[in-house]
Amino acid sequence: MSVPTTHRLANRERIRLSKLKEEKFVNLKKGYGIRDLMDFYCEKAGFVPENAYEGDEPATLGAREREIIHAQRFREAVELVKKYEEILRQIVKRRCSSKREEKHY
Repeated sequence: MSVPTTHRLANRERIRLSKLKEEKFVNLKKGYGIRDLMDFYCEKAGFVPENAYEGDEPATLGAREREIIHAQRFREAVELVKKYEEILRQIVKRRCSSKREEKHY
């Protein structure tokens, strides 16, 4: 299993399959033996896996998985920038209003 370093399960050595219930998977299309096993064990764990991507070639899954992880990191970075941008706006706004108040005295 591969996840971004910021993922909630990133630092674990072992994970119960049931903990992946809300996650999206990069998987082979139905009909491949490994996909059938994955579906079987996920169903035993109480869920049907949701796939973010399904591929025909096992060799391409690693590259697609890396693309998805990088895209997730990018989205996380954008959200972080937006968060800090708003915080910085508030700080600047407070400083500007306090300087205006100082000039009135």
